[in-house]
Amino acid sequence: MPHTGPALTLDAYDRDAGAVTDEVLVAAQTGKRIAVYQLYVTALQATLVTFESGATELHSQYAGAGGGSVLPYTGIPWFICGAGEALTYTTDVAGGCAVRVKAAAV
Repeated sequence: MPHTGPALTLDAYDRDAGAVTDEVLVAAQTGKRIAVYQLYVTALQATLVTFESGATELHSQYAGAGGGSVLPYTGIPWFICGAGEALTYTTDVAGGCAVRVKAAAV
């Protein structure tokens, strides 16, 4: 499928061995909103990863032990942060987790 939306210039990856709270994945974009178009989560043990914009929960993604889960590119953002807010995430357990997003500043 050809890419017809905004340029996915925000390509972020983060990996943590322990549980995290409000870990910044994509820094705030001045005067813009962060629109997430692709997402991948992998974990060593079963983990629920919650993505936030400020104090607002935007999406939760589950990854089973030793596995991963994906939100594929569809041309429509899966979720969008508030204007001028960073995309952060929180994990529910300590045990190793990796998160990758492809996003655009819109």
